[in-house]
Amino acid sequence: RISPCLLRSFGLMAPRPVMKWSVSALVFCFSLKTLAFCGAWYKQQSRIPRRAWFEVTKGPELEPSRRALPVFPSPSVLWPGAHVQFAVIEPGHRQLYEDLLMSGARFVLAPLVDVPTHPIGGGRPDRYRLHSMAALLNLEDLIEATEQTDGLVKYVAKHRVVGRAKIQRLLNPSALFDLNEKQEKVQYLQAEADILPEEDPAQPLEEETAEVLADAWNTLRSLSEQLAEPSFEPGFGDAATLLRCPAWRLAESWYRLCTKVQAHRERARVGTAVNAWLKAEKEKGNGLAAAEALQQMPPQLLEVVTRLNSPTGPKFEAQFFEPFLRLLGASREARDQRLVDMAKEEVKSARARVSIRELLN
Repeated sequence: RISPCLLRSFGLMAPRPVMKWSVSALVFCFSLKTLAFCGAWYKQQSRIPRRAWFEVTKGPELEPSRRALPVFPSPSVLWPGAHVQFAVIEPGHRQLYEDLLMSGARFVLAPLVDVPTHPIGGGRPDRYRLHSMAALLNLEDLIEATEQTDGLVKYVAKHRVVGRAKIQRLLNPSALFDLNEKQEKVQYLQAEADILPEEDPAQPLEEETAEVLADAWNTLRSLSEQLAEPSFEPGFGDAATLLRCPAWRLAESWYRLCTKVQAHRERARVGTAVNAWLKAEKEKGNGLAAAEALQQMPPQLLEVVTRLNSPTGPKFEAQFFEPFLRLLGASREARDQRLVDMAKEEVKSARARVSIRELLN
């Protein structure tokens, strides 16, 4: 349920003056153009072929394989060296971890999953997309959580990402669609995958690369402050600090920052759309209170506002994740250069946005 205070959380209870609103709209439109520019660059430099995604629909099972590994789809990109915790709720995932305990195995594949947007009040989707590049998780601890959660969560599974794997084929795609009467999955997905060779996960960047990346990140921090957007903490981006950090940890930090910035921009975009709708309603003579606005808001706009304020936050399109998935699948040398290139392009975009904002102001 959406609280009537929701619009106040956007600061949208009263329409802004027309001139100020127009300038904000122009800045927002420019930001979309710069984002499109970055998107075009990413498509050119690091676009993932469509074959990198598995289009998963309900279908027949393949023959069992000795190379099969259990799959726990992840809503986020997971990076080597990271610690990952899953709440095990559905019967299928409970069976996954109980099978691991019985067999003595510990590896789990965690590929990024792209779930179609649900309609309001809708049920389960009839297709998913799973990326073929998966994090390889090692189960470190499995904690019984039934009593603490009143039966909602069976286990809390704690893992460490120990590597990467390339999924070759899914063995039982119907596992994502076979549900019980509570609409819970009753099987877990399995896949054949090739585990990629992994260098020392603590390996840092080369000194020259660290200096170039530090310069880009420090420049970006300054520009982000002018744009009032999220950025790294002061001191994190100096070359000495980067040389002490494993390269995979830096890649994860960059990914987390970009998701924060993307969420910030999505919130601004939605705020602009809600403001425009409120202004149009006021011009029609419909001065709406918060509760009335939520009841009369167009369904598509209401769905976006609802998703934005849900515990999972905004949903990003698959295109947003593609550069990071290429980063995850790259060799050491390609990974480090790709990380630098992505930072430099974001600096170019931020400079352009600062320039147009100063011009409009």
